[in-house]
Amino acid sequence: IHNMRGEADEALRIHREVTLPVYERIGDTRSTAVTWGKIADIHEQRGEVDEALRIRREVTLPVYERIGDTRSIAVAWGKIAHVHTMRGEVDEALELQLKRLEVSKRLGDMVGIAAATWDLAQIDLIRHDFDAATPRLITSFQLFLKLHRPDGIAVVGSALGQLLWGAGERGQARQVLQVSRAAAIEIDFTDAVDLIDELLSTINNQNEER
Repeated sequence: IHNMRGEADEALRIHREVTLPVYERIGDTRSTAVTWGKIADIHEQRGEVDEALRIRREVTLPVYERIGDTRSIAVAWGKIAHVHTMRGEVDEALELQLKRLEVSKRLGDMVGIAAATWDLAQIDLIRHDFDAATPRLITSFQLFLKLHRPDGIAVVGSALGQLLWGAGERGQARQVLQVSRAAAIEIDFTDAVDLIDELLSTINNQNEER
């Protein structure tokens, strides 16, 4: 709750001084790793990506590997890849996301597949490889729709709508953006709603000018 309210310092203090010592004392290895992952999330949010990367590489990933938690290993790869992406190290990020996608497919983890495909699409967009990004965005968007995940629908749909609009597919772009907007409203994602409203307004104005 503190983290959601933007009180990152207090959230970090609670994780480090309250929850983490409890899990360590009772020997709950997995919950300890999960808590360290939340600590890494806060460091990443604060722009402290080196510390986030260190925790994920040296603390959480080794634990999941030791206890054989394959799904959590794949998620950890995705988290590490995200930090690499933030640092502009897209080749390293790409390799990890592809490994994550392969494991998610093997496990039948549809959420993992959708998330990894979205992250791969973001790498494509950074590289301006729109031909590769488009099918990945479509796949991820459709999976999030099937899973009824409004967070994924809002974020991925916003990116897909912009790409379709840029490709001249205004009708499809409007349809995707409207679905994305409804999902963003559902989770009170106001920034996404504002962005989508701007895009829809631009598309509508262009249609009126034709």
